[in-house]
Amino acid sequence: MLKSAPEIISESFHLYTKHWRNFVPYMLVIFLPTLTLSLIGIFSSYLEVFIPASGLISNIIIIIIYAASFVITVWATIALIRALSASLAEQTLDWKENFKVSNHLMLPTILTSIIAGLIVLGGSILFVIPGIIFTVWYSFANYPVIFDGAKSMEALRISKSLVVGRWVQITWRIIAIGFIFALISIVLSSLTTFVADKIPMADFLKSTLSSLLSSLVSTILVPLSTAGSLILYYNAKANPVGSELPLTPPKI
Repeated sequence: MLKSAPEIISESFHLYTKHWRNFVPYMLVIFLPTLTLSLIGIFSSYLEVFIPASGLISNIIIIIIYAASFVITVWATIALIRALSASLAEQTLDWKENFKVSNHLMLPTILTSIIAGLIVLGGSILFVIPGIIFTVWYSFANYPVIFDGAKSMEALRISKSLVVGRWVQITWRIIAIGFIFALISIVLSSLTTFVADKIPMADFLKSTLSSLLSSLVSTILVPLSTAGSLILYYNAKANPVGSELPLTPPKI
């Protein structure tokens, strides 16, 4: 039987509080691009005052960093998922070795995400409901790639097989888990923004600091929200569809 949303949320908090030190290297890597972009933004703003033509150079650098940040974020997220999985089994991965292994999983993970995204987009174009159904079907698609080395289409099939027959239960848990963690993120980000507004500094710097602190809060919570999804995936995998009463959306 699937665990309830409160049980999954509770386990996520327990996992995070018990093993948070193991996740620090991944959080730092995920936060690094945001910090870099913020510093470049501050530097370029002051540089444009003295060298007006520097704006083009800054924009080119920012575009390059945006591209690099996407790659780094995907890489660090894969490594974080592997670290969370190890922590669930009361094991610890060497973060350097973990990043090395995760490097080879980037392309298949990105490819799987693109294919799933295109399928969801196609369903959304047909009508809103198919798009929502497909989103839930393929919400676990990256995990078989990361943990089992599955190819993209096989990973999509596995993800769908975990959902079909209990679409309503899985959807409710995904929504409930996402809502709780999003609410926590909003509250903490609002508090940091309130604190930043009280610091006497130029409006531009205040805005940058507020955005930076908000991104930091989001980064700190990434292991928590990712743990919820991972716990649900393992729970669904351990409890085949046949063991529960079928509750499915209309067939597409």
